[in-house]
Amino acid sequence: MKPEDFFRVAMLKIEHCRTNIDNTDLLWGDEVALFNQHSAEEFEQAALKYINENTIADTKALGTAIFALGKSHDRQFHPVYLKVIRALINSDLNACYQAAIAIENFGEQVLFSADLLTSPEEVKSRLAEHLVKNGV
Repeated sequence: MKPEDFFRVAMLKIEHCRTNIDNTDLLWGDEVALFNQHSAEEFEQAALKYINENTIADTKALGTAIFALGKSHDRQFHPVYLKVIRALINSDLNACYQAAIAIENFGEQVLFSADLLTSPEEVKSRLAEHLVKNGV
């Protein structure tokens, strides 16, 4: 299984456990077994490990891992998201965008509705402002 597929399952499990959204109908094949095999906490730790080990790589799975971890809505991961934004703001805007959304999931404004597809420069500007605001 590709890492981005693993983290898509992780996202579904974390969201299922943290927000009581039943999204098991989105699983297929081996994903059902994987979903049932791990707890939300185990998936969060796997995503955290992947993020910490891949913040210099431009991988599709990195954005997916950040997206999955963001479904925890847990402020304890704020430093991780800031680290991603600081490290990748000039090389992987998608990963940074996912980190910003994760921060917004616990109620802090970052993007102010800026959209990655229609206004990437505005997204980058908002990310930079958030780093300054947090002394990074």
